Amino acid sequence: MKFNKVIDLSHPLHPGREARRLEIKQLPAPDITGAPTEEGWYIMHSINMDNHLETHMEVPYHCLPEGADLAQLPIEQFVGEAVIMDLRGYEPETGIPLEDVQRAAKKAGGIRKGNIGFCMTGWSQYYGTAR
Repeated sequence: MKFNKVIDLSHPLHPGREARRLEIKQLPAPDITGAPTEEGWYIMHSINMDNHLETHMEVPYHCLPEGADLAQLPIEQFVGEAVIMDLRGYEPETGIPLEDVQRAAKKAGGIRKGNIGFCMTGWSQYYGTAR
């Protein structure tokens, strides 16, 4: 695989400002099992969060009790050429008809095996707002 660019699509997470639970506590070195406390600075954090928080990947286990979780899927499956389907114009909490997704995929040049499809809804501009 050759890529011109790799793009990180994640949003920063901010404890206390997320829609779901995200708590981060800095742990002092004496509280960390096996920490080299004699060597000075050594930092770790305790993170308590809901796992379906903000930027994430859907995996079969999210919806299927016997589905694969993220650790069971090959990492290569999450790297590939992107196909961006323009699906702007839909109101929140409405479904997007399959025919519109197919039309957007065709307009984007089609989706081939190994491609990763992204749906551009235009809603990222509202990230972190009440809307």
